[in-house]
Amino acid sequence: MPPINTFVFFDFGTLRNQDLDTCDSVTDLCLQAIPRQQYLEPTNTNAPRNGKIYLKFPTHRIRIEDFNVINNFINKQEKPVCLFAHNGNRFDFAIMKRHFENINVSLADDVLVADSMYAFYDILEDRRQGEAVREIYFKGILHQLMHIHFMMSTGEW
Repeated sequence: MPPINTFVFFDFGTLRNQDLDTCDSVTDLCLQAIPRQQYLEPTNTNAPRNGKIYLKFPTHRIRIEDFNVINNFINKQEKPVCLFAHNGNRFDFAIMKRHFENINVSLADDVLVADSMYAFYDILEDRRQGEAVREIYFKGILHQLMHIHFMMSTGEW
């Protein structure tokens, strides 16, 4: 497999529901595309900036028009593309799949997905510490870090 050329970090905002398997009310979605080159050369100001999008869902559902925006954004990135979501395997990817199935659409087969939670487990090496990271996430710290990254990537920091 060739190296990933674009990392797309994403996060759904939802109306909180204790049962992750039935959480179908989405409020918003943020996608941030980061080219591989930006990670390899973080001080290179000439590294391509692939952008970000933020969508609100007033009906709490993803419509075909919303899918088209998401799909076009992903398709304009340099391939291979990998979508990253923190706790994605248990939350974001399931929500995305359900909403896309409801409107009979799907992303291209060559789009990869990864759950960043497992990176924390590997870094911390101790499952209990990994669970602590999960608690921190739900308190919003990762959202703040993503916002800081957005600000830094656009030069607004």
